[in-house]
Amino acid sequence: MPPSPRVSVVLPVRDAVGTVSESIDSILSQSESDLELIIVDDGSGDETGDILQSNAAKDKRVRILSSDGSGIVAALNLGIEASQGDCVARMDADDYSMPTRFEEQMQALAADDTIRCLGTYAYVFRNDP
Repeated sequence: MPPSPRVSVVLPVRDAVGTVSESIDSILSQSESDLELIIVDDGSGDETGDILQSNAAKDKRVRILSSDGSGIVAALNLGIEASQGDCVARMDADDYSMPTRFEEQMQALAADDTIRCLGTYAYVFRNDP
């Protein structure tokens, strides 16, 4: 059995054809590459599924799970249950992670063993209605 990745990234999606590619790319191009990306398609009715399948075919770190449209909480729980990493990170289909996000977060966790949960700073860069 291969060793567990350092980071499991759980990404719930539904009908995110306009943003999910950029979101996935930002995860797969992280400086911390020892990760798995668990994408939970929560009942998409658009071409999101095709984008997900294309990414999974190109990168073995991508796993796709399907959910019946029960909502984001159920999708997140499904992804967390499937995660195999030492840490779990959360991502949304319209988010973009800076290239060193996980490297910096893992360094912070290693530097202080009392930290159990941490977040990041957010920049708003879209003007979606």
